[in-house]
Amino acid sequence: MDTGYYSAKKRWLLGDFDRSARLVRGMVSDRYDEVFADRLHHDAMQEYEAIIPQIPYIGGIRAKALNAFLRATAQEVALYKAMKKHGKTP
Repeated sequence: MDTGYYSAKKRWLLGDFDRSARLVRGMVSDRYDEVFADRLHHDAMQEYEAIIPQIPYIGGIRAKALNAFLRATAQEVALYKAMKKHGKTP
């Protein structure tokens, strides 16, 4: 298991996170408002950027699905931390 593997792929990961976050943005703005949705997006992006070096990479041909799961989970953790920072529940 390698931590830090994704640091070199940070730009790609942040772009992927941005696309994923846009999918939930509508739900957030419907529940709260546009200003909060923008703030949450920004804060979640910062949280994810901080998490990227900690995402473990599992080597091997059969680990592709596991690595995808770990990346998606890291995105969810970043969103959770940003929501918690603003006193909101997921």
